[in-house]
Amino acid sequence: MNVLFIASTAVVVADPPQSRRLFIDTLGLPLEGEDDGYYSSGSIPGSKHFGMWPLSQAAEACFGTPAWPADRMVPQASIEFEFEDADAVAAAGGELERAGFDLLHPARPSRGDRR
Repeated sequence: MNVLFIASTAVVVADPPQSRRLFIDTLGLPLEGEDDGYYSSGSIPGSKHFGMWPLSQAAEACFGTPAWPADRMVPQASIEFEFEDADAVAAAGGELERAGFDLLHPARPSRGDRR
């Protein structure tokens, strides 16, 4: 597996207003919001991309529903890795599965969205 770099890190937040209070108002991070509740920045030193990802959006991206499945542990963070191309993404997913890791969904290349 050849990870080129960490493309993005995001906290997965169940309570976006409270998280905005923490990360923007209290910590002073320069996060910019979007109408859908996702806040992010590419201008925090040491980070290519940092975001606050609402749990409902993570559930939608992974499972196609805004509710996180009750039989799955609720995530607290998302880390995106950049690979050379779509074939490398598929190969990395297969390697993880052969190593005994359960994937939330099949490995897939970015669809041009921020996740």
